[in-house]
Amino acid sequence: CSNNNCITVQAEVGYYVGHEGEGIIQCTSTTSCSFNAVSSKVKYVNGGLDKASNAIIDCSSSKGRTGFTYGCSSAKAKIGYYLTYSNTLLIQCTSPSNCVEFTPTVNYYDNADSTEGSNTIINCAQTSQMITCAAEATNSGFYMSSVPNVLIRCKSGSKCKTVVVKNGIFRGALKNFTNGSKRSSDDADIDVEEDGKRVAMPRDTDEAYGIIRCIAGKCSILSPSEVASIPVCEFNNNKCYMTLEYAMTKSATTSISAGNICTNADRSVFYFATDTVVVKPNVISGVTATYVYTTTNSNCLEVNDSYTDMYFTVGSNIYLLDQGSVLQFYESGYYFINTAKNALVNGNDIDAYNDENVKLYKCNGSSCTITDKPDSLTYYVDVNKRIVRYNINSDSYSFAYDKDITCIFANNKCTPNADLKNQEFCVTYKGELALAKADIKNRETGECYKAGSITNTIYGYSQYLYSMNLNSAKMVDETGYYIVSLSTNTTVVSKNYKTKNNNLVVYGCQLSSCKEYTPDENTYYYDARAKTTLRYKDGIWHSPTNSGYAYISIDPTTIYIYRFTKNLDEIKIQAMANFGYYYTIDGEMYHCDRDEGGECSPIDNTGYYFTNAGEVYYCVHDSEEIEPTECTKQACISGQYYYIDEAYYRCESSSTLVPVMSRYCSYNEN
Repeated sequence: CSNNNCITVQAEVGYYVGHEGEGIIQCTSTTSCSFNAVSSKVKYVNGGLDKASNAIIDCSSSKGRTGFTYGCSSAKAKIGYYLTYSNTLLIQCTSPSNCVEFTPTVNYYDNADSTEGSNTIINCAQTSQMITCAAEATNSGFYMSSVPNVLIRCKSGSKCKTVVVKNGIFRGALKNFTNGSKRSSDDADIDVEEDGKRVAMPRDTDEAYGIIRCIAGKCSILSPSEVASIPVCEFNNNKCYMTLEYAMTKSATTSISAGNICTNADRSVFYFATDTVVVKPNVISGVTATYVYTTTNSNCLEVNDSYTDMYFTVGSNIYLLDQGSVLQFYESGYYFINTAKNALVNGNDIDAYNDENVKLYKCNGSSCTITDKPDSLTYYVDVNKRIVRYNINSDSYSFAYDKDITCIFANNKCTPNADLKNQEFCVTYKGELALAKADIKNRETGECYKAGSITNTIYGYSQYLYSMNLNSAKMVDETGYYIVSLSTNTTVVSKNYKTKNNNLVVYGCQLSSCKEYTPDENTYYYDARAKTTLRYKDGIWHSPTNSGYAYISIDPTTIYIYRFTKNLDEIKIQAMANFGYYYTIDGEMYHCDRDEGGECSPIDNTGYYFTNAGEVYYCVHDSEEIEPTECTKQACISGQYYYIDEAYYRCESSSTLVPVMSRYCSYNEN
């Protein structure tokens, strides 16, 4: 009902706001519903007509003259989990319009009802024969969740948040109370029972914070022995030593390298190693060097939120530090990082890109690598969504354009927000690099190229030919042919030409000068990257079926008869033909002369032809060139000798003639 206008609706299993908010109508089937007044704060999944906009029913109390009264109304849902009418159930909301009721497992859940003023988390624990849930106050740190790659991070004075992680190490919000007995002040270790074994633990870890480690998106709480392998350090002014007390434990690690961590005694504080950390020297007299194995005045940092916006690099690895966490960073994209300042270049000052301490990192979502300087002109879109161009002649970066143009990419077409004139590239709203095939006017649509990911390489053709991924484009500057599938814009593979729908394009390049070629039907084109050679004849692309000789163009300036081998779908060019006749795999006879003009041409007369492979063919040539030349291999008698062109030959198997050698002749002094 709405404003006294009521309609009858088909009941569905679920809960509805009933009697103008006085309670809940519960339908257990399409024919069985009942009304229940409410007398407590509780939430339900909304089954009413407005559930698309208000997915939750919120029943709460209000204070009146006669005391507290309770009422229910539909409300917008927050993403997270809600307690509901039963402590054995939870409500999960994945969006403001999608909530479901489910039976939880033993875990912590992000409480959608939590606020900065009242920060709580839902704890579902095993009690006797069932799992029951309740809200409890949070501690600062990280909680495990029901999802392997999701942690719940809680900070004092702010609402808990879920964090999706791949690799990292995190300080738990809870202390792990070990079941070891209290020790005397003379004890060095506590022995803890683990998997039937006694594990030596450092001092004071019987009430230490738990540590969570995430590897490849799977998080787990470290066992006592795993925690024991993490060194305990003394920290002073960005200098760390492993404590002598820790070093004397049975499971002690005596040295850690940059990128690892050590902690304080109760594991509440992490120290990130920026250089090698060793055991504190035990000096009785004299003076010892501050660091035995390091080359810097500091070797660690106390992990806290003062480093939140900084990027720490160790080799090709990138680390992010925040209160209670060291996270290995992989997010896909290109990152210009000043390794001396541990800072990301901000995209406003081109001099910052050319700083001697800046390195370019390429991350693909699972790992990062340091990108070497390219060997041809290359464009990058970094995380600042700026198009940066690297020029090999000046060995420097510059902004590609005074003002980058933003465009929308869909269905291999771009729609720019300004005239894309004499400007090959634009940037999508997501920070992806798109190449326009030609100029495109403002708000109009034109053909474009864009790769699917940073690990996916395609070819795009505009003023130049580019090898592109999602965030970069490298100008092709190598002579040769590039045979590309138009359906994917990637290097041709066998499935592209073994099907009827084999729509390919041939780009021929002389260094960086490339153009699209219309294939000649009598010529094979060799792509060195694809390791294949193809010929376009009668509307279909063909690859050689076997090894042999063929009329092949390996680049726009070189076309000749070549000998090649075929192994599966891979073609390997072995040698250029010499002077003489060559019978190709396509049944064609060519004459080659590398000395005079360096050309190979089809025969133009009928007759016998002795090839360089030692075979004799009789070829019939149609002088009007209506019919193709037909050649028939001539047989010879095995073991007999033949005199051809002033030389003797011996017939071997397969009717092949080989030059007569001295081993075939007997010497007669008479």
